[in-house]
Amino acid sequence: MRVDLAEHTLSKEVEFALESIEKLKNVSEGTREFIKYAQKYRQIMHSKICFRSIEDSRIKTLKKIRDWFVNRDKQKVGPMEWISSQCQFDLILSIDSFLGMIEFILKKYLGSMIQPRHVLQDMLEGLFGTIRELGGDSSTQTLKSYGHSLNKYQVTALVSSEIKSINYGKANSIGTGITSLVRRDSQKDKNYHEENKENSNIYQKYNARLLQLSAFSRKIFESILADNLIMGKFGSVSKSLNNNVNCENIRVYQLQTERYNLIEDLLYLDSIDKLLQSWQNIIKKIACEAIPKKIGVQWLAT
Repeated sequence: MRVDLAEHTLSKEVEFALESIEKLKNVSEGTREFIKYAQKYRQIMHSKICFRSIEDSRIKTLKKIRDWFVNRDKQKVGPMEWISSQCQFDLILSIDSFLGMIEFILKKYLGSMIQPRHVLQDMLEGLFGTIRELGGDSSTQTLKSYGHSLNKYQVTALVSSEIKSINYGKANSIGTGITSLVRRDSQKDKNYHEENKENSNIYQKYNARLLQLSAFSRKIFESILADNLIMGKFGSVSKSLNNNVNCENIRVYQLQTERYNLIEDLLYLDSIDKLLQSWQNIIKKIACEAIPKKIGVQWLAT
């Protein structure tokens, strides 16, 4: 649907006109609600006003719009009582992806600005390209051929979500028909739980000492303790028929043990905490001296 056509069709004027017609007042309640939420969606996503914070009130409005469309889709009795599955898919996916992108960018890159009008256009172009590829057709899509391609993908996804087997995880439907269904590996699950249990025990063991450190030192040691590559240990290594392999395994195990003990010793040394604080202060001083001074402005290095 063209934006200018949507602007005139999904408008408050049309909503009020339907409400003012006495014969249509009762039967048009659902249509008026659809126009209201669709118009709010168009206003936000076609706007040039940038998002600057995750506290923006428009984010709550988008979540409300998404929830309304998901709930109404579940309430339909027949396919003729609601919008097409293609429209529902595009709408929910565009809202969820936009909200996820805003949360990621504005949290990771403070001071960023996101203009929804341009971002939405890029996302939809990427979506249409993906659907076209799934349909096995590289030519320019018509509305009809796009619908066929999307239907094939949605049917496959919906059927897979109905699979009930202990070998598969639970289907995670978000209103788009897309589900994440991954074959479960019992050995990987076991290893994952064992690693989490080991990490939890490490934090409990060193938690009292970590609280005694400065904020900068605590952050460094927490990242080291959580790094499996640094703190990981081999379990019982099975013996190999090759003696050279056995020797290498023993050397690696000894190296890991020595490294583990070294980090533990450094953690409890007050001199290391003071050294890290001193290093942080030196870096701050270098940063302050590198920043050009401006009259009337105080520059602070964090």
